[in-house]
Amino acid sequence: KAKGSLSLRQARDVLVPVCRALEHAPRRGVIHGGLSPDRIMLTRQGYVKVMDFVLARTMTGGGSEYSAPEIKRGAPTPASDVYAAGMILHEMLAGSLPGEGSWEPAGPVAALLEKSLDLDVRTRLSSAREMLEELRHLPAETMPPRALTPKPTFTDHEELLTAEPNEEGLLAAGDT
Repeated sequence: KAKGSLSLRQARDVLVPVCRALEHAPRRGVIHGGLSPDRIMLTRQGYVKVMDFVLARTMTGGGSEYSAPEIKRGAPTPASDVYAAGMILHEMLAGSLPGEGSWEPAGPVAALLEKSLDLDVRTRLSSAREMLEELRHLPAETMPPRALTPKPTFTDHEELLTAEPNEEGLLAAGDT
């Protein structure tokens, strides 16, 4: 494995709740459009949180190396978030973005990356739900033996990540 890379099990444990969060966003009229590793947080309790939906909703055009081509043209779709999730999956497994390292995916992982990183929005996986199903259908021997991370909750604030538990291990009222 490359320096900084994760196992498929570890990457899936992060990406499944990310996909669940992205799956619910379009139902609320939101496309993240700015998904990147720095907008995925792990709480002390082990929950994966997708941050900055409100910030991403107000963005137009631009983008980062994780952004799909249509984001850079100012026309995001739910498939744009799938592209970013595919970039993040590649980086988690390889320790680098596509084209930056020597890692070559194989088998079902290669197929998933190809479907999620397709530059043509019309032939890419169209939703986080589709990507979630693809993750679930990876070969059984790569599936974690335990339940995946619980369904994520939404937050636009980082206070949740910095709140300190009291002596009983509970967050103070108002700390969420």
